[in-house]
Amino acid sequence: MRSKLHFVVMGTLPALLLIGRVCCKNINTFAGPYIVNLRMLEACPSDGTLEINVRPTHFNPSRPFDLQLLTGNVSVKEDIEDRFYANINVAVWANNQWKENFFIMTFPQCGCTAAREQAPDVFRIIADHSGAEMDKKKPCRIPPGFYVLKNEPVNLNFPYFKVMPYGRYMARIKTRYRNSNVTRFCLTFDFEMVQKPS
Repeated sequence: MRSKLHFVVMGTLPALLLIGRVCCKNINTFAGPYIVNLRMLEACPSDGTLEINVRPTHFNPSRPFDLQLLTGNVSVKEDIEDRFYANINVAVWANNQWKENFFIMTFPQCGCTAAREQAPDVFRIIADHSGAEMDKKKPCRIPPGFYVLKNEPVNLNFPYFKVMPYGRYMARIKTRYRNSNVTRFCLTFDFEMVQKPS
């Protein structure tokens, strides 16, 4: 007959091994270098001066450096220059709900140049189709047109935001002319900041 000690040791040993395995798991830091996982883009109400109807491919966490592909269209009804006022309101996903006003940015004089500087690879795609100027020394202008995107690889890096808190976000960009309250462009996008592997 086996002793009680044998049963105690054999019953406790697997539990201790499992606890040791769980305790050794890495914990992600709060913020740092990131990769953007674009989950969804959706147009919100505007007068249609600029409309972006694009769908991203799925992000593969096992291959985080693979670029997501964009498919859809961009409709520009008038020249996009630097005469816009933009408001960006970012909500964060926490406790199973969106927490509004997590991060608010306003750009009093923006448009083409702000897009070229803040999201250079997104602007590169638009410039490839529209003929907009990529050279920062030249005036920025996106001409009117209807531009079709098909499997365009995009690197969603933002050079002025090198470190961001990790998590899931919902951002809404609204633009208007400086002297008007009419929304000229509105876009909502759901994205996730994931830790960049070293």
